[in-house]
Amino acid sequence: MWSYQGDLPATGTVLWSLSAADRGGNNAVQLGYKTLDGNQIAYFTFAGAKQQNLSGAPDVSVPGQIAAVLPSAAVAALGSEWHWKAVVNVDAEDVDRCPN
Repeated sequence: MWSYQGDLPATGTVLWSLSAADRGGNNAVQLGYKTLDGNQIAYFTFAGAKQQNLSGAPDVSVPGQIAAVLPSAAVAALGSEWHWKAVVNVDAEDVDRCPN
């Protein structure tokens, strides 16, 4: 889940991204949700060199939160020890990240 304060940009692109990698950095996966002018244009996972478009959309029903699900197969490929980071990108510029 991504949490935010304030209003999302009404124009331009916004990418919410979660990247995770196994302990050695050999296996990595990205979960992404992208909007253009406030409308969803992508909801995907990216692993290796393959993008998988996910059906549906993240849950945006709670103001200030976007809840998305990383498919269990993608998590399983990371093994038992992995690390992650989340980034919010607006118009091709990272504007926030966690952990910082």
